[in-house]
Amino acid sequence: MKKIAAIFIFLVLIAAAAAAEEIVAPSDDNNTTTLGIKWNKSGGSVIDADKLDYDGVKKIYYLTGNVEITSKKDNSTVTADYAEFYEENSLAVLKGNVIYEDSDIRALADEAELYTDNNTGFMTRATLLFKKDNYHVKGETIQKLNSGNYHVDHGSITTCDAPIPAWCFYSEETTIQLNDEIVSKNVTMRVNDVPLLYTPIFAQSLRRQTGFLMPIVGYNSFKGAHISLPFYWAISENRDMTITPDYYSKRGEGQGVEYRYVEEGGIGGRWWVYHLRDRVDDKNYFQIVGTHSQFTESGFSSILEVNYLNEKDYYQLYSPSVQRSISRFIESTGELAYSTEKIRAYLLSQYWVDLANPNGWISQRVPEVGFTVHPVEISLLDAFSVRTAATNFISDVNVKGERLDIFPKVYWSIGDGVRFTQTAGARETFYKLSHTVDGRDDINNFAGFYSASLDATLAKDYSSFTHIFEPSLRFNYISHDIYTDNDTYPAPILDSTELFRKTAATELSLMNYLRNSSGTFLFLNLLNSYDALDPAQRLQPMRLQLAVKKPVFFKAEAAYDFKTGQMTKVNSVTSIAFSDNVKLSVGERYNLLNSITYITSTVDLMLSKEYAFRTNAWYDARTGEAKYYSIDLFYMKQCWGLNLRVARTPDSFGVYLMIDLKGIGNQQMFSFGRT
Repeated sequence: MKKIAAIFIFLVLIAAAAAAEEIVAPSDDNNTTTLGIKWNKSGGSVIDADKLDYDGVKKIYYLTGNVEITSKKDNSTVTADYAEFYEENSLAVLKGNVIYEDSDIRALADEAELYTDNNTGFMTRATLLFKKDNYHVKGETIQKLNSGNYHVDHGSITTCDAPIPAWCFYSEETTIQLNDEIVSKNVTMRVNDVPLLYTPIFAQSLRRQTGFLMPIVGYNSFKGAHISLPFYWAISENRDMTITPDYYSKRGEGQGVEYRYVEEGGIGGRWWVYHLRDRVDDKNYFQIVGTHSQFTESGFSSILEVNYLNEKDYYQLYSPSVQRSISRFIESTGELAYSTEKIRAYLLSQYWVDLANPNGWISQRVPEVGFTVHPVEISLLDAFSVRTAATNFISDVNVKGERLDIFPKVYWSIGDGVRFTQTAGARETFYKLSHTVDGRDDINNFAGFYSASLDATLAKDYSSFTHIFEPSLRFNYISHDIYTDNDTYPAPILDSTELFRKTAATELSLMNYLRNSSGTFLFLNLLNSYDALDPAQRLQPMRLQLAVKKPVFFKAEAAYDFKTGQMTKVNSVTSIAFSDNVKLSVGERYNLLNSITYITSTVDLMLSKEYAFRTNAWYDARTGEAKYYSIDLFYMKQCWGLNLRVARTPDSFGVYLMIDLKGIGNQQMFSFGRT
């Protein structure tokens, strides 16, 4: 009761802290030592990241890990792995997995430069989805000129969501005026990725029209000849539907309906309902996949995602997506939430279906109620946060019951060139379960948490390059395992909350970069940690990360175990380009724990601009056996290609003819042999 009372008092203090206007705080991650930062920028912008470095002279923030920039002005969000934020002109330079989203578009890019004050800029190697009319745009460079106006260099545009787009236009440059028109220059029109028409200029109104889309034709040894004839119905400005009849010569007929809508009040959704009658197996297959969401300006939101199959083998037999065909689980989720800059409250339910085993063994999260106070500034310390979640787990066979998890944290940091950051917290988890191994119903676990890091950045300029050295010393302490107070019969691992384990680890990281005008050409990082609370192995394996770009590309990571005197893991890849047309790659994968030693090799020959040749080999050094090898002949055009493959494994041989749609993947058109 004393712990509960203390936590209650702690939560009361939250409300007093939640009125802070400016935020500088660490990430609210469960089990890391990284520092998160969040603060208000003029105009309503908020920037959040795991780690911050600040150059006070140049007024540049260097943000690393889970970077997120949100703007209330235009309701936009952009995330990335790394960013540099120039304070004087509000310029954000983002790199790595850049995702931008506002009310009109969703964009993915490798890199981006965005001005947060007026939301303009450009993205490199980007993909855009215009939500209203379902236009998919790809480009080497996509520039946002102002609200609703875009310029695309060397890109494509289509409205099709099918695995093989019914049509698309490729152009050297395109100007898009949202809700008005698209104008392209030097355009190649393609139907099913086959070029049919060239025109020096093409203009198209952004108004949808009802009618038949291009048919989709294919062949599969299991399903036979396949033809699909979609019909598109533009119901209204904010609703449309695609009706798709399918015919499989060897199996049967299918019918699918996809309905899409965008309503006032931030409402949108997409639903796909499909039925297939398999006359060979005498089965009816039903699939329902859909999303519905609503995001209001007041902070309330709702999300519903449904994945339903009446037969668990449907994806394996009929899905055109390789990822879906090998999926082990499907998930349905529903969430109601209320969010502000300071807090978030939610009601969540998740239901998983195991496509390989009986579903009764899964402990389903139905429901979970949570409350989070984002890092807020408080007196004496930099910031305070708390995350609380009460979860009910249900299961037919496995563990079920309730769990209450409370995790408050405080943050403090000092320094500029040399930075010292600290995070401290206390985590309390209460369980009331049934069906546990040892019959314990009530479990109450407590863990104290403390982390600290000392980081510095040193740079030395030479005539042709710059050497950057970033030493870091980190300490992470967790007093108890949150998931168990019984070493013989631990509480079950219900989700990632239980992966909060007892540790007192000190890690030293020595990170080095060599950079020139072309960027980083050598990276070397050496890491080693010592866990005083790990009786089995206090001195953890030393890890090495190395990357070299020139004259030969080489990338490797390795781990060395001082206790056994052995390398426990080595992964490497070496690539040599003998010319623009000849390239050799050799890789190695070694893992002592899993008894894996593989050697891979790839040879690429560009015979001409349209023809290429490739060999792949995969050799198991432990068994002395070639696990796989293949020979490929490619015929390539600008955005499509044909691939003839001959492949062999120890127990199979096959010849395959595939069509390759860039950005979508391979579609097998013909196969012969035992697969």
